[in-house]
Amino acid sequence: MTTLPGPAIVFQLGLSLFTATRAKMVIVKNRADDLALLGGWLTEGLKVPIDSTVPVRDVVTGIKRMAAGELRGRISVDVIGGF
Repeated sequence: MTTLPGPAIVFQLGLSLFTATRAKMVIVKNRADDLALLGGWLTEGLKVPIDSTVPVRDVVTGIKRMAAGELRGRISVDVIGGF
């Protein structure tokens, strides 16, 4: 996920056409109120429990663990070093 799309996104989208891993681009409008709320949470020390980090190539394994109810937090997906 990125807030500043660039050449890497285009590369990942193109690469996903030839591999089992899929990449999609979703564009949303940011709203000042939503960003202010998120900024407030971060300022207050929002903590998101991370169960594990998986490389993007193994995201299916993470989804299977999630479906099986094996998690004690969220799964972080390593996109940069995940191939």
